[in-house]
Amino acid sequence: MDPNRKRRARGLGAGKPDADLAKLTDAELLAAYEAERSGEAERERERERAARDPLFGHLQDLTDKELIAEYEKASAEVAAVEGEVGRRGRETAQPDPVAVAAPESPALEPHAVVLEPASPQPPPTRKPLTPQEAKMAEQNAIGCRLIEEEHQLAERREERDRALIAASEDEPMIEGSVRFGANASAELRQALNGR
Repeated sequence: MDPNRKRRARGLGAGKPDADLAKLTDAELLAAYEAERSGEAERERERERAARDPLFGHLQDLTDKELIAEYEKASAEVAAVEGEVGRRGRETAQPDPVAVAAPESPALEPHAVVLEPASPQPPPTRKPLTPQEAKMAEQNAIGCRLIEEEHQLAERREERDRALIAASEDEPMIEGSVRFGANASAELRQALNGR
């Protein structure tokens, strides 16, 4: 056993009851625990931190409609300021710049930059997958394979339907007409055609 264990624990405040928690009733303590577990307490702390921001802290708790109204109000203010700046710029227009003749000879660079050929980089090493990532990758591969098989099946069906449509394209479509196969008996033909 570590002889300095108790001394270090006292330095960390271990073993001392929290005065704020001691004041809470059981129901309040359970509610605080649930708020921490569900993340609501963290969201509340985030809202408090955002409230300290003098410019944007108030946006945290606005409803969607109020937030859109704030955005439209700010956009209108920006447009007004830009319009004011543009109007002022036209009032204080600068004279046209005077063109200066450029020398005819091309400019020479005193120290040309020479790039070294890029050295081949080794391929990036991939970290090994965790068991959960490996299982997810396997399931994704199975799902992709099933989707591909469904696409191929749908293409085969569509090809078969196109072939049937093309084969029956020039056939006469007479209402009530019956086509018989080569092996149909004379009695069947007579019964269905009424001849």
